Amino acid sequence: MADVNPLEVPLPKSPLQPQQPRDIKLPPFWHTRPRAWFTYVEGRFRLRGIDDQQTMFDNVLGALPPEMVGKILDIIDQLPEVNPYSFFKQQLLTSHQMSDYEKFDRLVKMEPMGGREPSELFHDMMEVCPAGMETTLPFHYFFMQQLPPALKSQLGETQPGDPRTLAQRADQLWVVISAAAAATIAAVENTADPAAAAAAVRGTGRGRGHRGSSSRGNPRGRGRAAAAGTGSVAPEPMPSDLARASSGLCFYHWTWAERAGKCQPPCSWGN
Repeated sequence: MADVNPLEVPLPKSPLQPQQPRDIKLPPFWHTRPRAWFTYVEGRFRLRGIDDQQTMFDNVLGALPPEMVGKILDIIDQLPEVNPYSFFKQQLLTSHQMSDYEKFDRLVKMEPMGGREPSELFHDMMEVCPAGMETTLPFHYFFMQQLPPALKSQLGETQPGDPRTLAQRADQLWVVISAAAAATIAAVENTADPAAAAAAVRGTGRGRGHRGSSSRGNPRGRGRAAAAGTGSVAPEPMPSDLARASSGLCFYHWTWAERAGKCQPPCSWGN
């Protein structure tokens, strides 16, 4: 019997051959943010090793609500045999793209920063900013108007320019302002003197109904400020100051309530 070279004997095939995943769970289509949705979806495809156009199309189609599929049957009927996913994606982006007027309208109606970081506010504004407007005075003005008073005053007379640099600078300042305010609030919560607590809270310029307003245009405020300056009469605590001192809420929930993006223990929110 002839000798058999073991290197020439074919190895048996494994019954468990790796297969490319065909079906993945995608989030529902984001009607108001289609470009961001496709960016997210394509990242999921890359992670799962999916690059087949037909498979990508099938997964995207499965993520659309039934009522939407019924409205785009004309697009589906026109799918080319080559690159159906790319064609379908472009058609959806075109049909859901806002006009510059619609973007500007949403930019004007943008909510204040709330519990977001300044850079998060900036990115939300950029999503609805007409192309090229981000470096102009109107965008700069809208961004500044949504910032808390303490942060706005720190940025001062910043001129329009690179909005990303402005957002980064705002983030840096906000970390410092938030830490200082949180430290003041913690000191207030540990004091047994209600008047001192109210004065400290008033110094942070925080709290519902009292956001660091000056005494200008307020006769009672000027009277308190003058009395405090002479040292003859102690400043009268504001009701909102006393309420904050006894509320048990953290800095974030006292300032933004249900819109707060963070919570700093101890905090009575939700109890």
